Amino acid sequence: MKKKSFLMLIAIVATASTAFGQTLVAGGGPYEFHLPVSGTLTLTMQASVGHTNTPIWNASGYGCSYSSSELTAWSFTVRCPGTYPVIYAGTVTDVTVYAYVPTSSLSVSTLTMNFGSSGGSSSASVSSNVSWSASSDASSWLSVSPSSGSNNGSVNVTASANSSTSPRNGTITVSGGGLSETISVTQDGAPATYTVTVTGGTASPSSGPTGTVVTLTPGTPPSGKQFKQWNVLSGGVSVSGNTLTIGSANVSVEAVWEDIPVTTYTVTVTGGTASPSSGPTGTVVTLTPGTPPSGKQFKQWNVLSGGVSVSGNTLTIGSANVSVEAIWEDVSTPTTYTITPSAGTGGTISPSTVQTVNQGGSQMFTATPSSGKEVDQWFVNGSAVQNGGTSYTVSNVQANVTVNVTFKDTPVITYYTVTVSSAGSGASGGGSYAAGATVNISAGTAPTGQQFKNWTSSPSVSFTNANSPNTSFTMPGNAVTVTANFEPIPTTPTLTVSPPSLSFIAGGESKSFTITSNTSWTVSSNQTWASVSSTSGSNNGSVNVTTTANTGTSQRTATITISGTGVTAQTVTVTQDGTTPTPTLYPLTVVNGTGGGSYEAGDIVIIMAHPASQGEEFDKWIITSGGGSFANANSATTDFTMPSSAVTVTATYKDAVANESIEASSMLKAWTQNGVLHVSGLMPGESWGVYSLTGVCVYTGIATGGEATLALPGRGVYVLKTGGYARKVVN
Repeated sequence: MKKKSFLMLIAIVATASTAFGQTLVAGGGPYEFHLPVSGTLTLTMQASVGHTNTPIWNASGYGCSYSSSELTAWSFTVRCPGTYPVIYAGTVTDVTVYAYVPTSSLSVSTLTMNFGSSGGSSSASVSSNVSWSASSDASSWLSVSPSSGSNNGSVNVTASANSSTSPRNGTITVSGGGLSETISVTQDGAPATYTVTVTGGTASPSSGPTGTVVTLTPGTPPSGKQFKQWNVLSGGVSVSGNTLTIGSANVSVEAVWEDIPVTTYTVTVTGGTASPSSGPTGTVVTLTPGTPPSGKQFKQWNVLSGGVSVSGNTLTIGSANVSVEAIWEDVSTPTTYTITPSAGTGGTISPSTVQTVNQGGSQMFTATPSSGKEVDQWFVNGSAVQNGGTSYTVSNVQANVTVNVTFKDTPVITYYTVTVSSAGSGASGGGSYAAGATVNISAGTAPTGQQFKNWTSSPSVSFTNANSPNTSFTMPGNAVTVTANFEPIPTTPTLTVSPPSLSFIAGGESKSFTITSNTSWTVSSNQTWASVSSTSGSNNGSVNVTTTANTGTSQRTATITISGTGVTAQTVTVTQDGTTPTPTLYPLTVVNGTGGGSYEAGDIVIIMAHPASQGEEFDKWIITSGGGSFANANSATTDFTMPSSAVTVTATYKDAVANESIEASSMLKAWTQNGVLHVSGLMPGESWGVYSLTGVCVYTGIATGGEATLALPGRGVYVLKTGGYARKVVN
């Protein structure tokens, strides 16, 4: 029988029965194929007429297998679980074999998501038979995790809170195997906030979105008033009790007050009277004892009801009717003494008869001098106690006493005339005075155009201050004429300005200064960009200064000079701000990461590398073009200092180092699990340590026997050292 060749077709893209173009010759082989796929690979053979069911494929020992029972249907399946499997072919006759690579598929469980303004998270299932990646086009507020996966899985989409009242949109893209699915994400805007204004009270909270419940609290009411109700001025809301619910507009309410009802309470007095006998809370009532029973005298008041207290003979009404009674006590007979009055020649004393007073009591006496007489002295028991005065009181009498008053001739007083001569209006002080009296004089208001100069007199007297228009002197024993002298007011030119300096914004504006003067003046500016509204004037006035826009970045200064005849020139300093320069921004492009944008030179920018693809891990950052510097180029998240030019930085990756256990000796073993290093086989007292690849010590210690553990500070490669051994540990 003539042998025939057959053709093995391998598909390396997501299509079926695509020829790869390699021929297997009967009797030849074995043949090796490197397949760029993993999973299940179905090989179907088509036999010539008369072909026998002989084994055609030998895949044992290379991780591949097939079911021999499928040979009866002239097809079988070779399963190669690893990546890039190696398949060996045996001897095949009269058969053509086709390889079918499964068609790529990718879909997500939802194509739309919506989030409220407060943000949140939502997930979507991914149905796929290929590796895929997920990304967001609005990473500032919309994120997706994980950023990559393979086969079936899910992604979690998270939206941060939206502080703007406008809604926003974003897109999550899941792609792989040449396919792509998008999830359209929308987020509501934050609700509008409305204010609550309260007249006569407070609101808590005082603002909020539609639906916010606000509690109103009345303020302190006016005197004699109490809170009645709330009146809604605007906002289209209603108040229930002390609460309202914000609608779709600002709210204004006011507290309405009403008179406090007055309750009147009575005061009932047994053994006396009350004035007034009724009144509202706070009324002060005066109590008066009535006529005491025979042989009795008033002692005190006793409060029967009303919850008040009596101070002396008064009480203050509280919040109830009041009832009080007078308490009497027996009258005691006091010890009495006599006071015998008498008057000398030249007047009388009253009372003039002997007076009886209780022990400790007092008695006042009044003296009346005869014509031409005046009181000289008062005597008690013969001792002088007071000079002059028409009355005297004997106090705290403890024995019988005598009171005597004496009189003397009234001295004759001679009065002399004071004449005030003044050209001013309203001069005063003239009249008749006794010698030795103090005479107060005033020059009055000076005539127009004149001012007071001094006082002169004839005959001469000594003024307290002869240069003051209001002064005094001591009256001599003769008539006096005092003269107020005036002189013309000298005219002295004056000139002041206010304020002495003015500041202007860069865009230009107008401001004014005032001139206080009694003479003529001129105004000038030493800069054309600072102009004045008036260049001359007289007496008091105001001048406007107007500046044009300052297009430069530096501050500039001008001087306004105000001059006048016979006065010192004044100045107003004008300063104007420079225009703030527009900062220069340079673009930062971040490849395989986030943080790109436009920044000023020297800005510190946080950049983050995208998560590594399956089988890879972050290696380092590199500057692809431009300048700048990294805080730590070996960290997936680091700070980058912007140069004064455009710059591109790239996150690079490397093959991931598989986690492995190590065995430093026949007894020493080490492995990592969930970020924790486990070491067994250490001898008690044996020193051991863990270091980074750069030699930084992570931990050193002394073994106590048994298994030792250490939480590693992060993922990476570490070096375990003990005794003479040094081994790599991958976390």
